[in-house]
Amino acid sequence: MINTLLQSRFSDTGTLLARFAVNSIGGVAGLGDPGASLGFQRVDARFGQTLDSWGVPDGIFLIVPVLGPTTLRDFSGRLVDACSVSYLFSWTAGQKDLNSIFAGKYVNNLSLHLGKYEQMKEISFDPYAALRDGFYQHRKQR
Repeated sequence: MINTLLQSRFSDTGTLLARFAVNSIGGVAGLGDPGASLGFQRVDARFGQTLDSWGVPDGIFLIVPVLGPTTLRDFSGRLVDACSVSYLFSWTAGQKDLNSIFAGKYVNNLSLHLGKYEQMKEISFDPYAALRDGFYQHRKQR
């Protein structure tokens, strides 16, 4: 929600706040998702997008092990997002548990896309350039 405020996306901020309230009360502390059935759609707001809205340039293109392709700006944004989420959850869970959850999430995401990367390597002359161009094209569509 803070990222939507920082990006001046006030209608999305209201949607997130309403979804949080509905899911906290009607979804038994967030275990269910009645907010989606009431029309409160998910909103993607990350700190990398906030930096983009403030005019921060992409920086260099990176391929980070386990995390995959990103830019310096988006990688910095991921670090801020992860630190803020881990700070909030550290009240209820230990840091070791949080590290396991984040590592499992990213390794699982990587394992789901390995076949796509292998196919791209077979059909492209320069896999690095193809991955970089595909990354930027996908990001423009979002």
